[in-house]
Amino acid sequence: MGLLFAGVILGKDGLYLLDADSESIELFADIGKIYLMFVAGLEIEFSRIS
Repeated sequence: MGLLFAGVILGKDGLYLLDADSESIELFADIGKIYLMFVAGLEIEFSRIS
């Protein structure tokens, strides 16, 4: 919840401290997506699939 509130405060709807169109923000978003997929893959039990 803290990350959500920090995003609202720092984003364009809050104090506008971060530019949403910045390439660095897009890079961190892509890294976050890759990390989320990696963690989801760690949770899969392959013995249940086959």
